[in-house]
Amino acid sequence: MAAAHAKSAVTFVYVASRYRVEILPTKAMRTQKDNLAELKQLMAFFNGSPAPLDEIEPQHIKQYLRGRGKKAPRIYP
Repeated sequence: MAAAHAKSAVTFVYVASRYRVEILPTKAMRTQKDNLAELKQLMAFFNGSPAPLDEIEPQHIKQYLRGRGKKAPRIYP
């Protein structure tokens, strides 16, 4: 039962923080720069309601993408 509780305590913010410390430094500098900018946007969206990672559903990703699409600069005409 304790394992189930520990699993539910893992949030997007926790995973993103570990990615930033453990994985990001192994990437090329340009990838690090891009990932940091992407993480900033993701953290702003998912940090507002730090639900367990396993509760993030496709509808939440869709909400994020819709919001990002409205704010992100258009690269192509």
